[in-house]
Amino acid sequence: MKTLIALLYCLCAMDAALGADPVLKVAGNQATRAYESALVALYKEAGLVPEFVYLPPERALKSLERGQVDADFARVVGATAGYQNMVELTEPISETTLLAVVRKGSAITALSPSGLKLHQVGLLRGTKMAEGLMAKQGALAIVANTTPQLYDMLIHQRFEVALTSSAVPVPEEFASSVTVLAQPLATAKLVHVLCKKWRAYGPKLDAALKTLKSDGRWSRLLAQAPLAAID
Repeated sequence: MKTLIALLYCLCAMDAALGADPVLKVAGNQATRAYESALVALYKEAGLVPEFVYLPPERALKSLERGQVDADFARVVGATAGYQNMVELTEPISETTLLAVVRKGSAITALSPSGLKLHQVGLLRGTKMAEGLMAKQGALAIVANTTPQLYDMLIHQRFEVALTSSAVPVPEEFASSVTVLAQPLATAKLVHVLCKKWRAYGPKLDAALKTLKSDGRWSRLLAQAPLAAID
């Protein structure tokens, strides 16, 4: 009897496992925490469940390439160029702009992309949008490993200008010491990224996102907090 009960228990457990929605490990960071409800809703619409893993931007891409995580929250279109084990989805999650930040009282009040060559510039490691813009201008930048470090280096005059995404807020402890210049340096669309082993779910996630957009749910979810994404 005990053997029969154990067998029935195992069969029930297997049925439950087979009927459960697939769980994907999704790389994000501190800036994306406020937007997880939007991604949970998107995954639910596609019959998936996200499990969030918090990693620095560059490490997140490398972990996705190695298959240690299954997806990345959002990347600027084209940011995965050179990686072989991931695919960018086609339906944009949102847009992001690249902004310049200077020390409070700086003489720099406006800046164009070509003007970056005239200043010492800092950026966050792994932010492809900023790295790509600097490369396009033929200029070098000083690299910070975390957002707080980026602003700390700016305030302590390691460089004159910090490049950041419009979606990532200035840390509260630095807000009174810096000025975000109003004119964007670049604008780009953001897309979700999957490890190739999950690419069959790409069309389902794109379709789910279109559905959420069409009935207004996506805009309401994002309105809870503007989309903060790694680029």
